[in-house]
Amino acid sequence: MSTLASQRTFKAVWSLLHHPLRHPLGHAPLNLLRAFSNQAGILQTPCSGYDILAQRFSSYPNPVNLYALPSWKKTAHPGGYVDIHDPGEISDLKVNNYDVLITDITENTLRTEISNVFGIDYLAKATENDAKRKIDIVSGYLYGEARRAMVPCVVHNGENDEGYWVHFLVDTGSPATFLSKKACDAIGLRTDGPTSATIAGYTQVVRMSPVDSHFADVNTLGMDYCDTYKFNAMFLGNGRAKYYFMDRWAGAKALKA
Repeated sequence: MSTLASQRTFKAVWSLLHHPLRHPLGHAPLNLLRAFSNQAGILQTPCSGYDILAQRFSSYPNPVNLYALPSWKKTAHPGGYVDIHDPGEISDLKVNNYDVLITDITENTLRTEISNVFGIDYLAKATENDAKRKIDIVSGYLYGEARRAMVPCVVHNGENDEGYWVHFLVDTGSPATFLSKKACDAIGLRTDGPTSATIAGYTQVVRMSPVDSHFADVNTLGMDYCDTYKFNAMFLGNGRAKYYFMDRWAGAKALKA
């Protein structure tokens, strides 16, 4: 079995090396956004859901294979493991003291440059199917010279059939997941404390980005979300990325095998 898997992997890698992108992006970081914008003009726009988002990025090769990154664990006894990251241990003190200076992502850039790349309007209403759908894989990209990892997800408040598209910064340096006040208001989420929502179909405690912080306009997928759902990135070069919900993606692959 291992020999067969190795042969398949080699063939896949060989195919990728000898079949360049049909619409290659510029290699210079300064041309990254322009390249994505040009690509966006060629493909369908606007997007209306995860399926069309996948089609928008379909000219890029899929990763050959992906292995789950190990969780941050420590051995409690021979053969046993204890997860040392417990989302329930995130205190309000830690969250309230968190701040990060992000000057290149604003309400305007979310609605213009970043929306143009994804082909999805920021805070646009999602279809009922996308609002209730659990996602295996979602495409993203690195925005701007600071290489901000951006990904679009549908956020749903759980009280009705309406969900809205939110453009997130994947920030593994953040202890919690935040939504801007405008995003909270559009989705119908409370702004005075932690509340529950679904992001890409997965239930998550979210908080409003503090209005007096340096990231008030930014929506961040924090380490709580990434760790809980094993939300892992595969960087494909030239600013492209795919994000995998490892448990669900691995299960889907097993069913197809």
